[in-house]
Amino acid sequence: MTANFISNILQQLSLEEKAKLCVGDGMWKTNGIERLRLKPLFLTDGPHGVRKSIEGELIIGSVPATCFPTASALGATWNTALMYQLGNALGEEARLHEVHILLGPGINIKRSPLGGRNFEYFSEDPYLGGVLASAYIKGVQEKGVGTSLKHFAVNNQELDRMVISAEVDERSLREIYLKGFEIAIKEAQPWTVMCAYNKLNGTYCAEHKWLLHDILKKEWEYEGIVISDWGAVNDRVESLKASLHLQMPGDGNYSIDKVVKAVKKGNIKESDLDKLIEDYLKVYAKVDFRNSHLEENQMMLTHHNLSKKIADESIVLLKNENNILPLDIQETKRITIVGDFALNPRYQGAGSSLVSPYQITNFLESLSRKIPSDTIVEFAQGYDHEGNTNAKFIGESLEKSKSSDFIFLCVGLPDSYESEAFDRKHLTLPEGHLVLIDQLSKLGKKLVIILFNGAPVEMPWIEEVDGVIEAYLTGQAGGEALSDIVLGHVNPSGKIAESFPVKVEDTPSFLNWGEDIDKVNYGEGIFVGYRYYEKKNIKPLFPFGYGLSYTEFEISNFELNTNQISEGEVLECSVNVKNVGSIKGKVVIQLYVGELCRKIISPIKELKRFQKVELEKGETLKVCFELSVDDFKYFNPKLNQWTYDEGSYSIKIGQSSADISVEKEVSLKFQRPRKRIYTKYSTVKEVMESKASNQIVKYMIKYFTTVMIGKEKKEWSLEDKKQVKMLEAMLMDWPLKNFISFSKGRFTDGMLNRLIQFLNS
Repeated sequence: MTANFISNILQQLSLEEKAKLCVGDGMWKTNGIERLRLKPLFLTDGPHGVRKSIEGELIIGSVPATCFPTASALGATWNTALMYQLGNALGEEARLHEVHILLGPGINIKRSPLGGRNFEYFSEDPYLGGVLASAYIKGVQEKGVGTSLKHFAVNNQELDRMVISAEVDERSLREIYLKGFEIAIKEAQPWTVMCAYNKLNGTYCAEHKWLLHDILKKEWEYEGIVISDWGAVNDRVESLKASLHLQMPGDGNYSIDKVVKAVKKGNIKESDLDKLIEDYLKVYAKVDFRNSHLEENQMMLTHHNLSKKIADESIVLLKNENNILPLDIQETKRITIVGDFALNPRYQGAGSSLVSPYQITNFLESLSRKIPSDTIVEFAQGYDHEGNTNAKFIGESLEKSKSSDFIFLCVGLPDSYESEAFDRKHLTLPEGHLVLIDQLSKLGKKLVIILFNGAPVEMPWIEEVDGVIEAYLTGQAGGEALSDIVLGHVNPSGKIAESFPVKVEDTPSFLNWGEDIDKVNYGEGIFVGYRYYEKKNIKPLFPFGYGLSYTEFEISNFELNTNQISEGEVLECSVNVKNVGSIKGKVVIQLYVGELCRKIISPIKELKRFQKVELEKGETLKVCFELSVDDFKYFNPKLNQWTYDEGSYSIKIGQSSADISVEKEVSLKFQRPRKRIYTKYSTVKEVMESKASNQIVKYMIKYFTTVMIGKEKKEWSLEDKKQVKMLEAMLMDWPLKNFISFSKGRFTDGMLNRLIQFLNS
């Protein structure tokens, strides 16, 4: 569809037809314009599988599709190539079911492990989440199907999500909550972005012009359209003014009529409406309306195998005491598997992303098929679907475990513990699961805990067990993947993309997470996840980026192409990675930048690059990274821009945020003296950094101390001089605007403006 054709369509559209294109037609479609041969677009969930609803259904009753691992598991892969392959597969299945826009991926920050929808999000870190989302988006859209990056922005809790206001300072917004969106948008240009339900600093996201227009469209140069989350529009006219293109779902003619009336009354310029319609038509032009050319059964088999491959890399080995895993099948003649999740796994989260899988594999049956026939596998249910146990369940579990060589206990979080629409109340496992852990750990048998959950749990029992596997929610092939991991057919390579706290009280947002229905204060600021734990010197249960392997890796020979860079220059980093263990394996090499010279409070270090590589036993590989000055910048709210401080920074490379193997310092230099922009909020000490203004400000300080003491300098007593010293220190932190109020009108607005103009000239 050419630009001329889009222009021609715009000219032919009536005002009523333009309004129709801004509002959905029912639950899942946009409005089409039949006379102009504009077809409706079909939109559907979800992030880890195509959830196309059967006619008349909202959440349940969707068509069969591949259920891939959820985003929390995808994040643990740290594998952008897999995300791209996943995107391709989702795009193919969307085409198969005539879906034109897939509502995902979700990229909201995991501010607290209590968030009920955390299983739908990648990480606590914006860089990791942004890079994974970018690969996912490119994969889907290559197939002629659009994505919807969501939920824009600061949608970090389910409690009161449709009315709550997230109160966040701009630095935290820019560095944490918007950064992942910025990365994905600039790298991948998703066709649509979905705005969040909540308010941001008092304004609904659907009506937030600064968010949707100033940042998204203007600053980031976003080319696509903004759609609402389902029911997120508060006022259709105000949301149009804020650059929200499409309201979903449709509400009949109610909003269409409001838009038409607003244009006729002059509340909205028709030319502004035309710009939104033009954006919509550009997206429409990208859609491939042809059905998939792939045969369905073959596609589903291929995608199941891909789901298994992704699950292999998403499972994280958290504890492996005395190398209890992989299972020594020659020495193990009797295995007991306890827990209903082994037979009826929790493989995805609950809510709008619920997929109807083509097939489901479970751990019990998968493991039983893969072990020798002379090894006995027994199963005990252990608990019901809500995690409750009783004497019968416990007795059966103990009886079958007493004569075993090895026990696998499958526990985790039932659907009722974490879901869209509500948050978790605590981080503990169900009481029935805890009882089973306690009872089975007393048998003195080899005991490995397998966790089925979408987010971290507390583990007060961890010292009583030999091994812990974080299986997350690994989709329809998770059972096969888990059995291959424990048998050693696959070497675990998952790394957690979120910190696991020892207890909920340790979490960054603990004091700002509650029942206030009006607003939530993001008091922890930029210190989310590992940034917080490191700054507060709180040791988490498992640190960000952590995960064990059946082999071992060494990082050495850290080299930099220079020890000093400026704007426009590239810092090249390389390390040698060697597999010093006994089998082939994959490892994630993580690069962090640490602040040494910043003048503003900052995290100890932040993830800036990563690479997942596979090495044979004994193999050495050179891993290279490139950094620019942008990777050292922070958002300075006073200057309202991204900036950096001149001086030394550390480059740290390791296998987790807490496992740094090598480190070097690099110096950042300004290419030329950087001009500071002064405002009425600039402090006296900031102004005095400039030699040109130093004498002026010194004179003003002298004048104001004299005024405030009430005597000339020659009349000052010893006590007055002490007071003056205190006043001079206080004045250093004054914003320039304070000179007006404290001068009792002698220093005017005009004088302040002329001073600022002089300082900036």
